[in-house]
Amino acid sequence: MAVRLLTAALLVLVFVPSASAADKVWAHEAQGAREALARSVDAGYITPAEEADYLGVLSYAATVRGRVPRGRALVLRNVLAQVARPKSPIAPRALELYSTLQENASYLDVHPLPADGTDITGSDGTVYRYFQNQGIEFHPLANAAALNALVAQHDTQGADTLVDALAARAVEQPDGALVWEYHFNFGSQRAPWDSGLAQAVFAQAFARTGNLELARRAYQAIPGTLDRALPAGPWIRLYSQSSEVVLNAQLQSAISLADYGELAQDTAASDYAGRLLAAAKAMLPAFDSGHWSRYSLRAESDLHYQDYVIDLLKLLAKRTGDVTWQDAADRFSLYETQPPLLTGPTVSRTTYPLPRDGVRDDLVVRFFLSKVSKVALVVDGKAVDGYRLHAGWHTFEWPPEKLAAGTHSVRLVAADLSGNPGATDLGSFAVVRDTTPPLLSAAKSGARVFWRAKDAESACCRVQLALSRAGEHRYLALHGARGAAAVPKGYWDVTVVARDAAGNREERPLGLVIGKAE
Repeated sequence: MAVRLLTAALLVLVFVPSASAADKVWAHEAQGAREALARSVDAGYITPAEEADYLGVLSYAATVRGRVPRGRALVLRNVLAQVARPKSPIAPRALELYSTLQENASYLDVHPLPADGTDITGSDGTVYRYFQNQGIEFHPLANAAALNALVAQHDTQGADTLVDALAARAVEQPDGALVWEYHFNFGSQRAPWDSGLAQAVFAQAFARTGNLELARRAYQAIPGTLDRALPAGPWIRLYSQSSEVVLNAQLQSAISLADYGELAQDTAASDYAGRLLAAAKAMLPAFDSGHWSRYSLRAESDLHYQDYVIDLLKLLAKRTGDVTWQDAADRFSLYETQPPLLTGPTVSRTTYPLPRDGVRDDLVVRFFLSKVSKVALVVDGKAVDGYRLHAGWHTFEWPPEKLAAGTHSVRLVAADLSGNPGATDLGSFAVVRDTTPPLLSAAKSGARVFWRAKDAESACCRVQLALSRAGEHRYLALHGARGAAAVPKGYWDVTVVARDAAGNREERPLGLVIGKAE
């Protein structure tokens, strides 16, 4: 399928980079892209006519980059780097990459940067999604969902157009399966990567349009490749380069593949969908914290994904008649009405914030949070610190250095993702100014002096020997809060002096010490 290009993109424009670093980067990436296209022509992956089209896209993108604000120019550069990454792209990859660059250039030429997550429909019906600081990216799962939506709207023409565009971007695997690739980095995923969930929804959507061969080959990519074996059964890989066990991906894939299996009369796919569902049922308790649902075995859901899972559970309950799914949906729904719990708190009841010397400076509050929530530490009725926190043990460490000495109230307040409030009163804590001198002990033996100093309220300690004799006074710095030191030669009246970080002083006179030559 020929890529649709703007007329302006077909004109080969001369791009002469300036001496700026940004221009040099662009020139380097563009040169790499041109060389990759030449290799693809030599290998027979693309035709010379397609190469000319893609060179036109490169020139058009360069022109747009030169006239848009810096933020948009940086996004175009990022997308160009994606285009230049493959050393000799095969036809579907070249089409996806250069169509993506075309869409970015066309959109950013006349629009400001969109909000993160904005979907943009291309001229051939394909769906692109904006990822902040990365670009407007071809998004397989969004395209599969869009095709399902067109079928639901009975938009046959729109569905056929999108099917054609998607078929042209499908990458054939050695076993004949087809995959739709993500050509941008995302989290731990490095381009190109695939998604078992996207493949499952593609199988469903293609089957609904009557394109059963495309549907079959989309499904074929999943078993043994885009899933992983768990004791409970097969589990869909949401991301091909990750083993993360994600609930919504498993439930949606089971539903989508059950639809595909029924429409295509593919008994193997129907059996596989059943095994996905059985694994999800066996693992369902692991995704229930007792206060909120878990997105994966290691992370709680945000509100969007919790609501998505609730909808999937209700759909499964309706389709299967199994009360397990409805019971789980009801529990997860109930969690959205219950307040977050803040339990097991401990509080540092006495603080010495001045000076900040690392000794009991901060108010320390430790607590257990029942579910993902925004939590604030409140002192004297004013929020002084706060974060969005997941369930588990957490600690606030807050310096009350600006508070007056005395007693102050402290409490925790929280709101979960549904806005349900929770709070716990923690009583009071004291802000104390350290006026207590350090504890100091000292002794002498022969020409040596021994000392030990400690302090529970401030950092300890700066220790000195005060030496006096007729007409002479000297101070010798001692190292460490405990130790021994030789007194200089001569007859000296010796006092050991210790000061803590707050400036409090203690001394121990030792009387006459006769120092000897070292």
